[in-house]
Amino acid sequence: MVAAQESCDAEAIIIGGGIGGLAVAVALQDRGVRCLVYERDESWEVARRGYGLTLGPTCSTALASLGLTHAIRATDMQASSNCHWVFAADGRVLGYFGICFSGKPGDGRNFRVPRHTLRQLLYERLAPGTVRWGWRLRRYEEQPAKRRVARAHDRPLPPPEPEPQPPELHVAYGSVLIGADGVRSAVRAQKVGDALREVGVVVVLGLSTTQHPLLHRQGFYTVDGTHRLFTMPYEPLEDAKGPGDATDDAAALKRASTTESVPDTAPAAEVAAQAPLGNQPPKTSQPPLFADEGPPHTTMWQLSFRAEDAEAARALCRAGGAALLAEMKARCKHWHAPVPQMLEETLASSVWGTPLLDRPALPLRRKTSVASKGAVAGEGAVAGAASAWHSRVTLLGDAAHAMTPFKGQGANQTLVDACLMAKCVAAALLADAAEPPDAREDARDAHDDASARYDASADRRLSALGTALGRFEREMGNRAEPKVVASREAALLYHSAAALEPSAYGVNGVREEEVGRFLEELARRGVSAADAGELEARAVATLRETVRH
Repeated sequence: MVAAQESCDAEAIIIGGGIGGLAVAVALQDRGVRCLVYERDESWEVARRGYGLTLGPTCSTALASLGLTHAIRATDMQASSNCHWVFAADGRVLGYFGICFSGKPGDGRNFRVPRHTLRQLLYERLAPGTVRWGWRLRRYEEQPAKRRVARAHDRPLPPPEPEPQPPELHVAYGSVLIGADGVRSAVRAQKVGDALREVGVVVVLGLSTTQHPLLHRQGFYTVDGTHRLFTMPYEPLEDAKGPGDATDDAAALKRASTTESVPDTAPAAEVAAQAPLGNQPPKTSQPPLFADEGPPHTTMWQLSFRAEDAEAARALCRAGGAALLAEMKARCKHWHAPVPQMLEETLASSVWGTPLLDRPALPLRRKTSVASKGAVAGEGAVAGAASAWHSRVTLLGDAAHAMTPFKGQGANQTLVDACLMAKCVAAALLADAAEPPDAREDARDAHDDASARYDASADRRLSALGTALGRFEREMGNRAEPKVVASREAALLYHSAAALEPSAYGVNGVREEEVGRFLEELARRGVSAADAGELEARAVATLRETVRH
């Protein structure tokens, strides 16, 4: 027998404690809606540190709504990125993103933030006890007459024992169930039942301690028609630790920095308060390695490549960090500097990989009554299931619109989803709370009676919440689906011969009709990644002396 635990009720029950789940919880609590987040990880500490995120103007309003703008800006300043070059594998310049040719900032600034930092900032904004750790979704059941969504979930099974014990079972009731449980969403599996789509590209990520002018406060892309490498500043070197890191791994990251590292200038906690950051004096008399004397930082790299054999790709990713890192070194051993060095100075325990997947659009709600899909193999339709229109189960983020990382929109869209959903759901739930208490009590008490009638007030409440969720899903789909399509197209483009065409990127600050001539002149003069710290100066001089002469 599986022991039943006491029920925990909240207006909103959220599955998944990643960025999407925590963000929607913050947004709902800010609007006065009680919510609980159920996360399968046993604790905060067991989560993988993740990777770097690019948060752009797309989500600036969402960041402000979540109260995170100042903290995100401060985090970015500790290891900010000023520009990105695009190189061929031999170091030829193919494009540029930045302001060195125009001297003018763009329409909006991108913030580079470690994923675990954003997640921590969201977690710290939640009311204590909001996140319930160590629970995995088993199934959910919609009960229209009870005005509640019942959700059952197990604790993950412990490692095999001579006599394994069944997992604990916990049932929770809520007015709305939000699936924020990622690409392989259990909520979506039950609600929609569609399959993930393979993109045909594998991505491998790692953290390096290499200190090099092309990595300091900037990054680059390198392409060869099959592979694509992206780098970005990650976090101050002395802060190279976080959830999921062992203490010795964090120390190893710091020890792995080269003897040419920029001298330490200040503890990371003090850096954001000092201005301007580039004027920090070194602690030693050594000549500065970089013109911008910010603190040394780690670099996140993301190396992706076409993988026609899906099973071989999955096997490679299952092989572990050491095998993945060895494979990446072999693939890039003849690339321009500092790529081989960067991979050599990467800790294997920081490396992980995955085949990229995305999803078709979330189906729009229908007003015809349909039975819910069973969550467990062999389980039939749920009796008395809500119509698709009245359903109080919804999705956001990767669970709703998983996309590749090649347009930098995944986290941005998730944050926008969270704020939009909270706005729609809170309006419906708070309108419900304004009704006479006796009508609400009748509906609350009905959960003990499976044959309770659907009275008029309950019908209105369900209709209002269903309409609110339908509006959210429609707006989310209209906004996010074009980005899913664009990110898939980019994944195919960046890993093809077309990626080597200058027209694929452009050069910020150079007119489109001048880009081809400018890049040709750079190649003729031998201006390339090999120039390292002198690259920007030589490129600017080339532009002034030839194209704009």
